[in-house]
Amino acid sequence: MQNIRVSSTPASTHSQVEALTRRDFLKIILAGIIATPLASCDISEVIPKPNIVVIFADDIGPGDIGFYHTQRTGMPPVIPTPNIDQMISDGIRFSDAHAPSSLCAPSRFSMLTGNYSFRNEKPFGTWRPWKNPGIEPKHTTSARIAKQAGYATSFFGKWGCGGQLREKETDSFIDREDQKNTDYTQLHKSANYFGFEYALELPAGIQNYPFIFYENSEWMPLKANSILAWIDPEQHRMPKRKSGIGDSNWDPTLVGPMLASKAVEYIEKNSNQPFFMYYCSQAVHGPHTPPEDLDGISIAGSTSSAHGDMVHELDTQVGMIIKALKKANVYENTLLIFTSDNGGLPPAVTALAELDHDSSNGL
Repeated sequence: MQNIRVSSTPASTHSQVEALTRRDFLKIILAGIIATPLASCDISEVIPKPNIVVIFADDIGPGDIGFYHTQRTGMPPVIPTPNIDQMISDGIRFSDAHAPSSLCAPSRFSMLTGNYSFRNEKPFGTWRPWKNPGIEPKHTTSARIAKQAGYATSFFGKWGCGGQLREKETDSFIDREDQKNTDYTQLHKSANYFGFEYALELPAGIQNYPFIFYENSEWMPLKANSILAWIDPEQHRMPKRKSGIGDSNWDPTLVGPMLASKAVEYIEKNSNQPFFMYYCSQAVHGPHTPPEDLDGISIAGSTSSAHGDMVHELDTQVGMIIKALKKANVYENTLLIFTSDNGGLPPAVTALAELDHDSSNGL
């Protein structure tokens, strides 16, 4: 099956080139899947199920992508995004795509369940890891559907869809903010529960506590000497946030490299079976703390602002996933989708306006 690369950035400017509605696209995909068994009478010649990789960026706007910046200004990109640009060149670009919400958590509910966020009992999102996700009993998830179809399923990154935590003393589920009396060593009703067989998750991304990596719902210590401790603003790098519980070795600059390397490792180990990967990057949400380098590419200081560096990091993460798919010889049988939870950030945050950078791409 020929690889279909899809790039969709919310609220991008409409173009006459390759204009294709999402409904038409889904019709094409469904028709292809339905027709596949009819392609040959010899079962050995039936095309295998395509892998599915969904890359969900955080706070990226169309103008952050080099292709759209050049399209709007006629000038070279302010931020290098060669991998995403190549996806646009090789694949299908949705030039009139819209996020289900202008906020992070409700968009993540919609992406996970296929429903508008108002169908959740909390239409503005379930932000904290001790709050009921609102998925059951009415809704299912993409991961559960993929599992029923015989796919291996995995999740990487920012969850942002609630969950459950237990109280230390009683072991009962807690439904309130109580950092001192909450057991943060284990998640309940998060990615694993909702159908992802493997999960490396951050309940609230890099911008809020718990500042902890969870691997298959269990706290994954970052180093041998890690303990759960109070992470102050100097360490978590969000000056307006209070201290919160986290891994004592928490360092937001290492989050992206950890997610990308684990995703690459997963592809290497699971390329012999159809898999569904839902990759929710920490980039480019604040704090804007790019790594020094990633995959042999200099990141920090590679653009004129920390925000630009984070966009560059995101593109490099995309490149690492693509490279892993090619190395495993499954790239040509993979549906690869890149999109974002909502629009981009204002000029005061991107700090690139003097270079005619506009995250919203002129909207």
